Amino acid sequence: MWASVGLALAALTLTTQNVRVTLPPHEAAHDIRQAAQHSSVVLTQEMGRRDAARFAPAGWGTAHRSGVRRGDCAAYWDRSRWHRVRAYAVPLTWATFRAGHRWALVTVLRGQGITWAAVCVHMVTNGVRHPIAARNGTRRLMAALAALRGRGLPVVVAGDWNMTWAETRTRWGYPPRVLSPRFRAVPRSRIDWAAWSRPGVRLDRWRTVRHTYSDHNGVRVRLRLR
Repeated sequence: MWASVGLALAALTLTTQNVRVTLPPHEAAHDIRQAAQHSSVVLTQEMGRRDAARFAPAGWGTAHRSGVRRGDCAAYWDRSRWHRVRAYAVPLTWATFRAGHRWALVTVLRGQGITWAAVCVHMVTNGVRHPIAARNGTRRLMAALAALRGRGLPVVVAGDWNMTWAETRTRWGYPPRVLSPRFRAVPRSRIDWAAWSRPGVRLDRWRTVRHTYSDHNGVRVRLRLR
């Protein structure tokens, strides 16, 4: 049972989808619409060269920053379920190698009596080749997540991590010290995954979103917030 006496739980279905930067508009729109099906929040990556608001499903809100790197992530939400409290970008890496500037997008939403934070990430590619940047980026992300948790907000962080959960554990060592046991994640064998804070968020189920034009499948999680 999800509910207990005196404790309200809000339902959230969130999908993360990397929308390959080279996709033509109609294919990008397909992947975003498909991600929005059966979801109330969608986090997308590789949006820096696009006007994210043009791809929003009808009745959905958008959070997006300008710039190829600062605007890599975009967030969408069903306005009948959630309204935006605030949204801001967090710098993670600013290395000189190609695509070495990475930002996370934090979107604080409220609905069903719950205020919570959705964090979209797209971490550096080939982090093994750039261990200092990758390690510093994850540390800055962990600091941003800790700040949100310090405000008492349930947190869901998802996106294209460019390494699996297991690899982040073995290479950077931060989930055992910082995420676990405070966070859980699915799936653990892919580079696209979602993690959620504990206590405050509970997993109901998850699935892979297939048949995308992008070179990434999406990940959809159904969660309960409290």
